[in-house]
Order: sequence, then structure tokens, then C-alpha cells
Amino acid sequence: MQNTLAPEKQAQLQQYVDLLLQEGDRLGLTAFRTPEPIWSELIHDSASAAEKLPEGGKIVDLGSGGGCPGIVLQVLRPDTKFYLLESNGRKAGFLRTVVETLGLPSVVLQERSETVAHQAEFRAQFDMVVAKAVASLPVLIELALPLLKIKGKLLAYKGPQAQQEVDESATALKVLHGQTLAVEPYHLGEKSYCHVIVEKASSTSKDWPRRPGIPAKQPLK
Repeated sequence: MQNTLAPEKQAQLQQYVDLLLQEGDRLGLTAFRTPEPIWSELIHDSASAAEKLPEGGKIVDLGSGGGCPGIVLQVLRPDTKFYLLESNGRKAGFLRTVVETLGLPSVVLQERSETVAHQAEFRAQFDMVVAKAVASLPVLIELALPLLKIKGKLLAYKGPQAQQEVDESATALKVLHGQTLAVEPYHLGEKSYCHVIVEKASSTSKDWPRRPGIPAKQPLK
């Protein structure tokens, strides 16, 4: 991918990789210590959904952590605006450093998704939610759909067994008024992955999501 990027985007992503290498271990952002796996396992994987983002979209990166996929997608799709949602203070601080260093339009929200989803400023305000290595699909559906506009979409990065998580999400989809649109396989080298796309079909009850921590402890299965 590096060879096909515009010089400005290449430089931004290289800066991001450098920051991950500098702070990744100390802040628990990544176990990788060299550039190659960061590019192959984090940057390229995050970039796989770049063409699936809505044009001019307002997008949440749920549980952003070190910034994958949100930072990468923001660099590749400057027409969009990302809200990087991360409750951990040190990780949120790292995200602010990345956003400032790379000159990105992204906003860092240091808060629990269960809390943000009940705030009028954010509830039902987004075109898409993306999530990578955050939680099982039933949990993601409960956390993401209250943030989405009607017809907004959750895009979850999943492994090759994604269909099993979809099968376990029937209750969450019914309760949160969502529908699975697609399970789309993709490959990075010899490894297989899937993008799972869920659409919000109608308004979500104000009862959802439940209190912080409950969705993960008691998934809607």
C-alpha cells in the first residue's frame, strides 16, 4: 500500500507508525516492536475498509485504543470526520497527540460508549461506527446502534468465523432494531478476515445501551 499512496498520506501514516513504535509498549497500544508488522497487521487491515465509508460521513471509531482503524481511515478519507471514542486516559492522550501531529480533523472523546450514547449531542448523530478488536458482535450492536442515524451502519472488523458471531446476534439485532447487511471476506497475505456490516433499521429505545460494563458482562444473546 505504501507505494500507491500520495506522498502526503504516506508521510502521515509513517508518522503514525513512528508514534506507535515510540509509545506503543509504554501505553499498551501494541505488542509490535518493528515497523513491518505494524504496517501489515494494523495499517493495511485498517485501510481495508476505506472505500466502504460514506462520503462526507460523520463516523465513530468505537474503542479506538491506539487509533486503529480510525486514524488510518481518517488519513485515507479526509472527506470524513472521525470521532475517536476511548475511555482510557493515557490512550486518549496518545490519540490527541497523533491527531495534532498529523494535522487531522478528528475529535477525541475520552468517555465510555455507554455514556456517550445517552448524550443528546451524540445519540443518533452518526453515519457509521467502525470497530476493530473491541468486543463480540452482540456487544458492538448494543454499543453502536444508539449512536447511529436511521440507515446508519456499523462496520465491524472480524476474523474468518464472523458468521458465527452474526448467528449469535439475533437477539441484539431485534432489540436494537438492526439488520445484518453483509459479511464480506477479505484477505491480507495468507490471512483471512471479514467485514460485518449492520444497518440501523429504526429508532432505538432510550433504554439502550445499558449501564457501563453491563453490555460486555451480559451480552444480548
